[in-house]
Amino acid sequence: MGPATRSRRHAVLIALALLLSALYFAVAAPYLSSRQEEMTLDGVAVLVTYSETASADDLMMPFYPEAAVEGSFAYSVNTKDGKPVSQYASAVLATPDSWQKVTEYYAAEMPGKPQPEAIEDNTGKRHVLAVAGKGETRMVTVRETATGSQIELLRATESAPPAKPLKPRRRESLI
Repeated sequence: MGPATRSRRHAVLIALALLLSALYFAVAAPYLSSRQEEMTLDGVAVLVTYSETASADDLMMPFYPEAAVEGSFAYSVNTKDGKPVSQYASAVLATPDSWQKVTEYYAAEMPGKPQPEAIEDNTGKRHVLAVAGKGETRMVTVRETATGSQIELLRATESAPPAKPLKPRRRESLI
C-alpha cells in the first residue's frame, strides 16, 4: 500500500468519524432552534451559533440539482472576539438519479476531484467521496435507495483551539 493510498484511507477514516458526529447532531438538530449561545471551551468563553438549515455556502459544495432537501443544519463556534474555532454543516438530500450519476457530479465539483470509495458494512453499501486538509473535511456519502439515491453532505472545519487565558504568576513562584 503506497503513501497516497494510506493518506486517502486516513482521510476516509477521519471523514467517517466526522460522519458519526454528524449523525449525532442530525438527530439533535430538530431540537436546536436557530440561536446563539455562550459557552466555555477549555476555559475560554466562546459563542456557538446554531442554524436549523445549512446552505451550499455553509457546505462549500452545491446541492445536487433538483434534489429534495430532507434535512440540514449548521453551527459555528467563535471566540468572543470573533476568531473562528470550528464550523460544521450537514445536509441530507434525495434524488431519483442513480448513485453513479450523483458520485460523478460530486467528483467533478469537489477540490482534488476525488473518486468514490465503496464501503459496505452492517448499515449497507455507500459510496464516499472525501477531501481533508488544512483543518477542513468535506465529505459526500451516497446510498442507493428504492427510488434513486440519498446524498449526505458534510463539511467540518477546526481552527486552532482557543488559547486559555494565562494566569500571572506570583513573584515568589519565580524564585
